[in-house]
Amino acid sequence: MPATTATAASGQWAELPADLLRDIACRLRTASDSVRFDAVCRPWRDALEVQEGLLPWLVAPSEAADGSAEDQRCRCIFSRTSYRAPGVCVRDRRVACADGTAAWLLSAHKELSLVDPLSGDPRPLPFPSERLDRRWLEHRHRIISDDGAVLLYNFSPNPPRHGCYTYPYRRDRFRASFLRPGDGQWQRVSSDLGGTDLCCAAAHYRGHVVSVGLASYHVLRPNGKPLADGALPVVRGKVRRRSHLVEYDGMLLLASVLQDDGGNVNVNDLSVSLHKLRVKKGGEVVEWARCDFYCGEDDVLFLGFPGSFIADAEWFGGELSGGTAYFIMANTAPQQPCSVYRYSFKNGAATLVETLPPGWHDASCMWFIPEPEITMFLKPDDQEQETPADTCNTTINPIPFYLTHAIPPPQSIPWLYS
Repeated sequence: MPATTATAASGQWAELPADLLRDIACRLRTASDSVRFDAVCRPWRDALEVQEGLLPWLVAPSEAADGSAEDQRCRCIFSRTSYRAPGVCVRDRRVACADGTAAWLLSAHKELSLVDPLSGDPRPLPFPSERLDRRWLEHRHRIISDDGAVLLYNFSPNPPRHGCYTYPYRRDRFRASFLRPGDGQWQRVSSDLGGTDLCCAAAHYRGHVVSVGLASYHVLRPNGKPLADGALPVVRGKVRRRSHLVEYDGMLLLASVLQDDGGNVNVNDLSVSLHKLRVKKGGEVVEWARCDFYCGEDDVLFLGFPGSFIADAEWFGGELSGGTAYFIMANTAPQQPCSVYRYSFKNGAATLVETLPPGWHDASCMWFIPEPEITMFLKPDDQEQETPADTCNTTINPIPFYLTHAIPPPQSIPWLYS
């Protein structure tokens, strides 16, 4: 195609009505489509000033045992897209946000900071900078609550013991610190969790730390005796395979991934139940009340580790159905990839969404909603006068693209021409 013809054709794309471009932009649900749309030209980019409703991605846990940096593995199960952010992943330094709107990796190369899990770019802190201190490196798991509180915690199933054989020094299996907005000091919590209980998930709740395993729970006070502990609710005919804690409208919900008693990890045997934590008057009596109805027709649960969250299905523009929960299950065969399932509270059925690619054999994956960005730099000569055709010139030379998420720039966009 001659250059003049190409320029004229590209100008026609740039001159599309702004309302039409915004209508197209609001239908984009994957980060890769959003970045490619953004990279076409300035009028198209202007239509993406506010990007909402991008489908969540999964962040894999690190495989490095020595704490060295490695590529961060990310996966969008809805677009079947995988990505590796080079050299930004450090073992056990993920940070989860309870509402899912952002997730970061903790970096300590020169100074403590939060970075984007896809690109490794620095991210603004959602709290005063002095709250980000060395305590963040003393704990393996980190969660930022809906109310702005920060929870840092460790769980060691078999902590080392120090001292002589006769008088061994017991090290608590669960240790945590939390800092609420407005507080000047971190509050410390520790517990042996009964000596045998697991910690599948933990959360800050009204000045306490709640830890849940597969069979028991613990509500812990800072620097004091536990508020309560006991057995988690039993669902008849079911066995709990995973436990998650979800903040929702000021409540704390226990989301349990259940399997039929005596069954295998089969899609027909899997289900999800919800229970609400209730602390009765006086704070000494704690109970879990069944509340599957709290997952309404418009709610979508994303159950992961170390944090989980609930989103409104309308946010995703009809791409996801409400009244559902997405969760990850490990394969019973060693070193085989995990699988992602969707459970419907409406019909009580689970569906296999995807078996993850090879290498994704750890089910401790974290969900997050991406926030893609793109920076465009013009050459000085291009800043003088522009026409719509100039801003949409498909030649790469006048406008080099710098994609902060390293998604390949579009050589063509087939769906525009079909």
